[in-house]
Amino acid sequence: MQQSLAIEQNSLIMAKWANLMMAIAGLTAGFLANADALLLDGLFSGLNFLSAIAAARVAVSVRRRPDASRPFGYEVDESMFVMFRSLLLIGVVSMAFVSAVSRVIVYLHTGEATPVSLGWISGYVGLMMVVCFALYLYHRHNWRLTGRKSAILRAEARAALVDGVMSAGAGAAFLLIAMLQGGPLDAIVPVSDAIIVIVLCLAMIPQPVRMFRAALQDVVGVAVPAQELACIRAKTRALMAQSRFEVLDVAVVRTGRMLFHMVYLRPKGEVGVNEVEAARTLLAGALAPERVEIMLAAKPPFDVI
Repeated sequence: MQQSLAIEQNSLIMAKWANLMMAIAGLTAGFLANADALLLDGLFSGLNFLSAIAAARVAVSVRRRPDASRPFGYEVDESMFVMFRSLLLIGVVSMAFVSAVSRVIVYLHTGEATPVSLGWISGYVGLMMVVCFALYLYHRHNWRLTGRKSAILRAEARAALVDGVMSAGAGAAFLLIAMLQGGPLDAIVPVSDAIIVIVLCLAMIPQPVRMFRAALQDVVGVAVPAQELACIRAKTRALMAQSRFEVLDVAVVRTGRMLFHMVYLRPKGEVGVNEVEAARTLLAGALAPERVEIMLAAKPPFDVI
């Protein structure tokens, strides 16, 4: 566990400083070039910088054992982090989209727009792409080292990939704009930056929306997919086949990187506390490192098994 935490912390430290550098570069480039697309890129990196700081704290929190104040554990903090991080991304993208659409509308009505300076944008875009995709590969590598269970590293990897794709898209679009000057589509060049932002926002928005939906399911306690649940039920029944308990049902929800099992058992006669604890220890050992709790019941808790 300590090794996994160290891997996560190293990855998040790298993400923090890399994103701070990209945020400063993006905001500076955006102001100098008068390019909203680069400002959006810098703002996105700034959000990733703040996110990496918060993620480092969450990575420590989720490893705390349940206590009197949090009897169901701290693992859900990871899902909460991913959910609110996704909401922030959705907010940033939505604001950028509305701003860009407004600029296009104003241009259509007045014909006025501030031109974008394209001189050195290609160099900036190239540097950002290299940093983002290197960060993405680093996060993915560390995510695999932690057993593919860290939602934090998975979210950071996706954010780095989105940032890299956004930079690449902006660079390609600006290159296309330079080629349009003096041609039949020269009229759209003054608002080309706004058009690029609109396209980037439409391409980016599905990613944080999917992350938000997945994290929200964890927070509200939605059961794991039916196929995965069926496998867990079959394994639980096999483990308890020789015991003095009948497995009525198993409810499983994901809380961050942890699966929480509620196993409903019906005793096949009189049983003592020690037998209940032995059953829980057996299941917890077989399903480790997931959490297992036993509920004694007379009938199945749900309509279907």
